[in-house]
Amino acid sequence: MANNFVWVNATTLNGTLWDNGTLSSATPITQIGTLTISGSSSKYLNTQLNNTGTIVENHASYRVLYFQDGAILNNSGNYELLEGTISNLNGVGTGTFNNSGTFKKTTTGTGTIGVAFNNTGTVNVESGTLNITGGGVSNGGNFNLTSGTTLAFSGTLNNGAKINGNGNLYVDGLLDVKLAGGTAIANTVQFTLRNGIFQVDGNWNLPTTNNWNGGTLKSSGIITNSGTLTISGSSSKYLNTQLNNTGTIVE
Repeated sequence: MANNFVWVNATTLNGTLWDNGTLSSATPITQIGTLTISGSSSKYLNTQLNNTGTIVENHASYRVLYFQDGAILNNSGNYELLEGTISNLNGVGTGTFNNSGTFKKTTTGTGTIGVAFNNTGTVNVESGTLNITGGGVSNGGNFNLTSGTTLAFSGTLNNGAKINGNGNLYVDGLLDVKLAGGTAIANTVQFTLRNGIFQVDGNWNLPTTNNWNGGTLKSSGIITNSGTLTISGSSSKYLNTQLNNTGTIVE
């Protein structure tokens, strides 16, 4: 697809190459094949796109898939992000990415999701860095981090959602964890609060290895450090809870 591609009525898309222009329709489009998003130009989504097949996005890091006028992408199939950015046009708007299938970040580069990302499925960070900066809510979905990868995350983890693996979790915005007896973040995850607010509803044990470089640590209950918490960096830090240390804190 090149230039502007407009459907008047609801239709089915059975795979294609999207290398330029705008995908627009007055009614939802369902993608059932393999849709490849690539090329040197930014693209614009101005409709609801339902993916039950496979989407592969391979933008250069400076190219963007823009969501216009509250565009929605519902993924119940497979979405692979090699590199690139998903964002609201001009940084404003109410674009939404709903994942109930499998979303995976591959290759060593950086991928960014700047729209609301709601997850009830599986997110696999297999290589590189995945930045989720637009917020959103995860209800029971899993984020799996391969060793050496990074997930920079802002949003809400409701009860049942979990971050697993041996990768790095960075908090730069607001990460609100609703525990209700859950574990939410596995002990093997390397946790770093770089900026913003890490907020827990209830009592919580920090993972084994933790870094606090800036921002606010907040809880309605008690946070316990039984591993190693390193407090460093040039930014101020703010403790807004009871912190019990049974492990090691290095400041």
